[in-house]
Amino acid sequence: MVEKGGGGPTFLLDVNTKGGALFYSLVLFVVPIVVYVYQCNTSSLPSEEIGRNIGFVFTTAATLLWTATYLVRVANKDMTYAKQLKDYEDGVIQRRLEELDDEEREGLLEEIEREEDRF
Repeated sequence: MVEKGGGGPTFLLDVNTKGGALFYSLVLFVVPIVVYVYQCNTSSLPSEEIGRNIGFVFTTAATLLWTATYLVRVANKDMTYAKQLKDYEDGVIQRRLEELDDEEREGLLEEIEREEDRF
């Protein structure tokens, strides 16, 4: 597989890329139309009823899938705010570590090693 942004299959299937967003938007647009045309050609139901049923099923399925992905992201703390907060905290710790003198930094590292040995 090609890496992200390389134009290969991963680029089209990864929803975090522009290609993936376009691909899945196109799929979500085309699939209900294809199902509608197929049902109209093979079913004896009126086209209005087929359209209503497909709209209901598609909307319900999309809502349930979106809710499931949201709950998974919340459970994994994969939310934008959580990522930004972690990046900010890491940046603050990095700046504080850079501001320490060499002696203070060595003392801190020794203290960390002692605590790791305890556990």
